[in-house]
Amino acid sequence: MATLWEDDAAELRRRWWVAARIVIRNVTASVIALAFVTIYEALAEGESLRTAVDQTWRHLGRDGLSVLLLILAFLLILLSVRRLQRWYLPIRGPLPREADPTVQKQALLPPLLTAGVAFTLWELRGIIVGIERSGGPLPTDTMFHTLVSNGMAGLIAAVLVYFATEALWQHELPLFFPDGKIPRGRVRFTVRTRILLLFVMGMTSLVYLAVVAYHWAERLLDAQVPEAVLHTLLYVEVLIIAAAGLTAFTLAATLGATLINGLKRIHEGLQRVERGDLETRVRVYTNDEIGELAEGFNRMVEGLRAQQVTRYLFNHYVSPEVANYALQHGAERGGVLTEATVLFSDIRSFTTLAEGLPPTKVMTLLNRYFQAMEEAIRAYGGIINKFVGDSLMAIFGTPLNPLPDHAEASVWAAAEMMRTLRLFNEAQRVRGEPTLRIGIGIATGTVVAGNVGGTERIEYTLIGNTVNVASRLESMTKKMGVPILLAEATAQAASASLPLRLLGAVKVRGKQEPVTVYTLEMSYDEEEP
Repeated sequence: MATLWEDDAAELRRRWWVAARIVIRNVTASVIALAFVTIYEALAEGESLRTAVDQTWRHLGRDGLSVLLLILAFLLILLSVRRLQRWYLPIRGPLPREADPTVQKQALLPPLLTAGVAFTLWELRGIIVGIERSGGPLPTDTMFHTLVSNGMAGLIAAVLVYFATEALWQHELPLFFPDGKIPRGRVRFTVRTRILLLFVMGMTSLVYLAVVAYHWAERLLDAQVPEAVLHTLLYVEVLIIAAAGLTAFTLAATLGATLINGLKRIHEGLQRVERGDLETRVRVYTNDEIGELAEGFNRMVEGLRAQQVTRYLFNHYVSPEVANYALQHGAERGGVLTEATVLFSDIRSFTTLAEGLPPTKVMTLLNRYFQAMEEAIRAYGGIINKFVGDSLMAIFGTPLNPLPDHAEASVWAAAEMMRTLRLFNEAQRVRGEPTLRIGIGIATGTVVAGNVGGTERIEYTLIGNTVNVASRLESMTKKMGVPILLAEATAQAASASLPLRLLGAVKVRGKQEPVTVYTLEMSYDEEEP
């Protein structure tokens, strides 16, 4: 495995290569601009195209002013972003891990800075060369040509330099903004600006053509060899069109690549999200509209991830059915009348049991017990509606879990709970921990199912006499000496194949009339037929 120093060294070498490629592209753009200037000026002096090209090759090798200005340009750029340079290409020590606000601000400058310096220095070159060739600062025909050629070259160089630098530098921005939040400000080149620049480049070429055509039309009137002058004029116009076309093509190609690559990254991110990967992120390379779109995508995924976590937690605080109901219907209070079955279960003598155990042991015991009971109830379509201490309330046949045979399902769930309890107690004995006994009461009838509560907190529950009867029957199981008690409505709605035994009418607390109750007689190891 590579050491930290080795990783830093490899990263530093990569950064130096990026910087070297930026320099090479800047020099190439200046050479292209210088070739345009030389050919244009030669043609403007009436030279043939071949002579102009020959002069260009000779001039490229001995243009000391352009070399000097190019060196000056790089010095100005380094001075303008010296904090950035020291952070990105440190001379000694490990690579910095986080960029401070000053470095982050300077990290947005290289494309615009290099383009601005290139354009300014080309304009400066035009003034210097114009004064040198005209013998003074007064406007002359020669100075006009020099300013026109250097102005056009400066525009070409600036556009080529900007997009050549941006194409490489935008991939380095995540180093300075690892969170993908590149600030919006004045230092950005929007897609709209690029399209506008593309239009301006086309219009600028037309303006230059008009100026050159006017100038050569004047010369044509005084020329001794009109045909040669016309040929030269044609060459100049073709050169201007080619230069403008090259710059516009570079701009269009770069803009297209930025749009396509940015949208491609977002499209690939969407595909990953569609497959359920909510850990995906799209790297943000620019602060233009594509960068904003990428940041918006990342915020969307963060929102989905937060929603997934919320729903996961929500499903653990309430049943998944209640969670889905809340997401679909909101938090409106109220309910609907429905026919349902309610099951109450309670651990007998739990208070005495809990007194002899540490609180943590009690919590562990309850969690293990409720987990086992939930599996038994869910096996028959029931939902645990609430836990109250050591008691639970399960519901069958509500709008959350409609069941045509909810009464029979509740009885089979009770039988499964008893069978599960037997297995649970066997495991408790193996661990040397106390065993449990439970009582179950079941009632079927009309209830109101819906949300109840205040403005700050609501709960999905069932309300009605049926709920009260189920709760009372559960509390009577110990007195009746059976683990399960069923109300008459539940027994009548259940299947005739269930081994139910009539216990008779009993007085239930809170009820004026006696309630006929049944119990389930079967081995609780028995599986559902």
